[in-house]
Amino acid sequence: MEPVDNTDRFSGIISKVFDVSFLVKRFLMLYLILLPFQMIPKFLDLEESIVTKIIFNIDELTTLFMFFILLTFIAIKPQVYRFRYDAMPTRLLLLFLFVACLSILWNSMLWNRLYILQGFFSTYNFLKNIIVVCFFATLKWDKNDLKFLIKGIAITVLILAIAGIIGEIVALMGKDPHNLVRTEEYKTRFGFYRVQSLTGEGSTNYLAMYGVLGFFLVDFAFRYSLTRKLGKFIVFLLIVLTFSKRGWLSLFLMVFLIRKKIKSIWLFSLLLIGVFGLYIIFLILETYDIVDPEHYMRAYGYLKSIELFIQHPILGVGPGMFGDLGSVIFGSPYYSGIPIYMYDKIAERGGIDSFWPVILAQTGVVGFLLFGAIFTSFYLKIEKIANKFKILDNELYKVGRVLGAYIIALILMGLGSNLNKPFVTYTFFGLYGIYVSLFFQFSKPETLGGKNEKQNN
Repeated sequence: MEPVDNTDRFSGIISKVFDVSFLVKRFLMLYLILLPFQMIPKFLDLEESIVTKIIFNIDELTTLFMFFILLTFIAIKPQVYRFRYDAMPTRLLLLFLFVACLSILWNSMLWNRLYILQGFFSTYNFLKNIIVVCFFATLKWDKNDLKFLIKGIAITVLILAIAGIIGEIVALMGKDPHNLVRTEEYKTRFGFYRVQSLTGEGSTNYLAMYGVLGFFLVDFAFRYSLTRKLGKFIVFLLIVLTFSKRGWLSLFLMVFLIRKKIKSIWLFSLLLIGVFGLYIIFLILETYDIVDPEHYMRAYGYLKSIELFIQHPILGVGPGMFGDLGSVIFGSPYYSGIPIYMYDKIAERGGIDSFWPVILAQTGVVGFLLFGAIFTSFYLKIEKIANKFKILDNELYKVGRVLGAYIIALILMGLGSNLNKPFVTYTFFGLYGIYVSLFFQFSKPETLGGKNEKQNN
């Protein structure tokens, strides 16, 4: 009788324990699907507890969890897993990080006496929802995983849409909307309330952007044409009832981009300039007195950001010095002398509620252009992958077209909102990472997933 090799058996058990399991992937997908309900405890006026605080910061905790898990996978099975930094524009991100560090050092030692911790906190805040692409791309996903996630997101959007529409009807009937679905009563448009559904107070514009993503994902989530059309109509009503300029414009632009390919980077740049110009026109038309924050806080934030940029055009005033969460937590000399109303609003919202003006003011023209190049690179990469999928899998090709077009929507969102809303940005870059992971596996015929998918098409 031959002796049993307990070493091999033990190694096999260890490998199974630390392998990417069905449960781990399901946890991450369910996490993305449930992210829009992150503010439910606050919506229900539950007393703040440790559990409530964990829910509010679940995106931060999940990032740390993914980082730990992936390092474990890579350490245990380096022949199977490797960190897919090539899933995103790594060089551009490192360049932006280098410029941000220069700005931090310049402003900490020579100009504004910026706290180094404050500068690095804000820089991390800029990048945290982008680097998750690497985490998701490193995992081994298959097409069924992507389908499961897309269907889950589509169902979530429909739940939010139905809840929002019911809330609107209840509000129009003169009932207290807070008994069912919160609406921003003080912001009526054309006699309607601005719907914010179950996503929490002050999230109307983010809800619109999430609805835009869900509007196109409905096509891939349901089998029957009638179900798809009804679902898209319900989500369309939600987008309309948010009365979000960025939501409406994003929906229009995505329809245009999905039908028309933008192959040239110059055409892409012209489109971005046009979007920016159109948004500024909307901003001016909606503002009675553009320098008075009582009338329009965001316009005031734009003017202040441009003023700071003119004073510090190359490297900006430093990350964390104006308009973002870091400037609120640590404080900033640039808030001295501004109207009290403006400062109170910045403190309440955790910034001026606009991403691109903050990048311009904090990191100057160099950082601003690099961040724009990062998003452009994401768009070009996803378009390239989608075109390769066109031969292998037409459905994945169409999904890629939607993801590519949504990058334009995110750029537009940053003109008048923060980019760090987890249920919008984290969800998108999670989808993006899974999509890229599928491409990595398709490009290797020896992998089981690649073979199965190729045989099915």
